[in-house]
Order: sequence, then structure tokens, then C-alpha cells
Amino acid sequence: MFAFHNVELKLGSLETQMSAAFPKKSVDIIQALKNGYFDYKNHLTGGEIMLSSFNQVSDACYRDCCTQHSKIETVIKTTLQKIHKL
Repeated sequence: MFAFHNVELKLGSLETQMSAAFPKKSVDIIQALKNGYFDYKNHLTGGEIMLSSFNQVSDACYRDCCTQHSKIETVIKTTLQKIHKL
């Protein structure tokens, strides 16, 4: 949860910087990044890993986490490409 908190601080900082540099063009880009991040966070923190009865990572759980990580990684890389084009 601490790592998620740090990411949220960094997202806020990035949003502030982008809105200062590109006030209108950055709104949709940052919102898409934030949506991807919150989807990732909610999926992981709402899953079986957060249950008190959780004691072992199953193959299905591992694959699911890897899939979700790949999705957020794609969102981040796509965001970087969009920022680079600005």
C-alpha cells in the first residue's frame, strides 16, 4: 500500500508539471494514465492477495498479476510516447 501511495504522489506531481507545460493537451493523457493506474491498483488490492486467508500464490493468481502488470506497463509506455509527441 505504501508503494501505491508513492505512485499516487508521483502521478500528482506529473499532472502538475504537465498541466503547467501543456495545459490543454495534457488533460486526456494524464487522465488515461490515472485510469490505467487505478484499474491496476483496484485489481490487485481487490483480489485474493489482500485476503487474510491468502497464503500462497497460485499459478492462476500469478498469471493474472502478470497480465495486469503488462497492461499498466503498456499504458505507461503509451503515455510516454504521447508526451514525447507533445
